[in-house]
Amino acid sequence: MVRGVGIEVLPPECARIVALVQEDAAGGGDGVRARAMREHLGWSASDAREQAARFRAKRLVERGWLTEGAARAVQAAGRLTRRGAGRPERARRRVAGMLAAHQAIASALSMRVS
Repeated sequence: MVRGVGIEVLPPECARIVALVQEDAAGGGDGVRARAMREHLGWSASDAREQAARFRAKRLVERGWLTEGAARAVQAAGRLTRRGAGRPERARRRVAGMLAAHQAIASALSMRVS
């Protein structure tokens, strides 16, 4: 939650998403997925509506109202020790995977030249 500002300043759908995530956090949940947000908002069951819920949640993450967990489930801000926690590990794994792929390609090319 943004300091000094309540969820009443948010558009109604965004405020309902924040309230849902806060309820989940109070109950000890691991975060809320886009499908659950779509269902909570009473939207029709379609990929487009699920994407719309995900987009709103991402916007709330960018603005500091929520945080994104490692499994892409949004969580109440302040539940993690810092904003975006979990992402550095994912980036390290991605870089390690790319490095391994580049080494394999370089090895294959060196064998081909020999």
